[in-house]
Amino acid sequence: MNTSTEVLIRPATRVFCSYRAAVAEYQAEGKYPDFDGLELSTLENMEHHVKQVRAEWGGPNAHLWWFVSGNEYLGRISLRGLSEATVPTSGQLGYDVRPGRRGRGHATHMVAALLPLAAELGMAEIITRVHRTNHASRRVHEANGAVCLGDGSEWLRYRLPTGPRI
Repeated sequence: MNTSTEVLIRPATRVFCSYRAAVAEYQAEGKYPDFDGLELSTLENMEHHVKQVRAEWGGPNAHLWWFVSGNEYLGRISLRGLSEATVPTSGQLGYDVRPGRRGRGHATHMVAALLPLAAELGMAEIITRVHRTNHASRRVHEANGAVCLGDGSEWLRYRLPTGPRI
């Protein structure tokens, strides 16, 4: 359930304990390869880790936010520009909710919170791709006003406007 304390933030050390717990959940699940090589012991220096993550996602075409409630890490969402222009007009979305917090509407609220940020970055729309069998992600997109662009064999493409709905 979304509360007023759930917000998108840039990666920050204040969620250190919760982030470590989330990494352990992802590793136990075994579905997210970007967490596979992350040793929990290397997270002893969270400031260094946050600095690395911010450097990787700090350009005009690559943005990452963590979705948090207070000091609890709930998930992450990323946005990449689809062009090499300084200010891309459309972007591509990626997100995930930590395994222990799924099924509570966090992904829907994360995407909703991202839309005005994408608009501030000059993106009129976000292009997403969802696996045909991922009904939860399809509901997240559709709840946020996404329009299906095509019906491929395995993947569905959606266009998600960042501006106000008319």
